[in-house]
Amino acid sequence: MVGLRKQLDVLLARALHRLHKSEQEGAAGKATAAAVVALGDRLGRRASARGRAFLVRHVLNEPIVFTDRFGLRYLLFPSDAVYESFLNDGYYERAEQDFCAGYVKPGMTAFDIGASHGYYTLLFGKLAGPERVHAFEPEEGNFARLRMNLELNDLQSVHASRVAVVDQPREVDLNVFPPELYGWHTLGAPVMEVDGRSAKPVEQQRVEGVTLDGYCSEQGIDRIDLLKLDVEGAELEALRGAARLLGERRIACVMFEVSEAMVEGMNHDPSEVFELLRAAGLTVHELAEDGSPRVATGHPTRNFQNFVAIA
Repeated sequence: MVGLRKQLDVLLARALHRLHKSEQEGAAGKATAAAVVALGDRLGRRASARGRAFLVRHVLNEPIVFTDRFGLRYLLFPSDAVYESFLNDGYYERAEQDFCAGYVKPGMTAFDIGASHGYYTLLFGKLAGPERVHAFEPEEGNFARLRMNLELNDLQSVHASRVAVVDQPREVDLNVFPPELYGWHTLGAPVMEVDGRSAKPVEQQRVEGVTLDGYCSEQGIDRIDLLKLDVEGAELEALRGAARLLGERRIACVMFEVSEAMVEGMNHDPSEVFELLRAAGLTVHELAEDGSPRVATGHPTRNFQNFVAIA
């Protein structure tokens, strides 16, 4: 084990150094990525999901490049959902990814708002073509991971923007949680807990805010085939900034998350998002375990739940 650890440490040290420079060293970055991918795939064949998670978190204690069930590669850090990734051959939102895999076709225009590290961005890029994908992620660290993951998959032609999507063009303050809670960064002030303890933002980042109507007008985009929306309680603001697109029936499908605590942190009620989408002529669906949609009759049944609104 000691010899293996030394070999892995050397490989990872070299790989991480070059990965951080991959934007300036395209060829070297790709060669390094291939080496780290090989490491991640070896881990994937040797042990159970729990054993592999233990190895990444407590033995290596360094990021690896993980290859998911769609053949997409991304950096997997020890503080990420490592066990869930190995267990599901990819990100833990399996039903949502299965829906996207069945829905998105080549040539469609797909938006990933609240892209985080790019799990959906990468999938959209593979399915629709990278030049048809627009990703928005306001948090600095997440955006850096997103750019690195795009590089690993040769999807640099995805349109990635470090901005927030809101109701009116303006600068906004993003409340940033610790790195292990990278999916919680929010414009609101939610009351959150982890293992019974209060979890609070540790800093604020001021970022540019854009509207979907304004962005699409500037980019000459007439239609969004799939809009994935996960902005930690600010979904209503993002949709209000798409009033023209929604009113003209130019958004065919919206996949959105409802987090009750995050929505309350924005001083909203989950029903407001449902009402806005239904008023725009979309039917809200829940997702079954296999990713198939079924009409939603009520409100969320758990704190975090994803829905799909289809024209």
